[in-house]
Amino acid sequence: MIKYCLLVSVMVFSLGTHALDFDYDDRDKQAHIAATAVISGVTYISFRSNNVDRLTSAVGAMMITMAFAFLKERYVDEDYSVEDMQANLVGSTAGVIIPMVFTF
Repeated sequence: MIKYCLLVSVMVFSLGTHALDFDYDDRDKQAHIAATAVISGVTYISFRSNNVDRLTSAVGAMMITMAFAFLKERYVDEDYSVEDMQANLVGSTAGVIIPMVFTF
């Protein structure tokens, strides 16, 4: 279990020093983090409920969540925001790690 958490952490922080360069106190970024955490957490638990292994569930949940976040950011919002996508990445990572560590 620890190796999966480390894997996801490395994925998030290996993007470079400016990878998470956004204001955590911004309400919009907090909304992005919360929404993607819920979506990826529910997706992860759905995969696990269907007997999919942890790593596949985690990667699948993050990919699905980030795909929806990208589509929303690209086609629904007026302009594409890298900071919003960074907040989405933080949220989707948290949404996978929390149920991975505490439930299954």
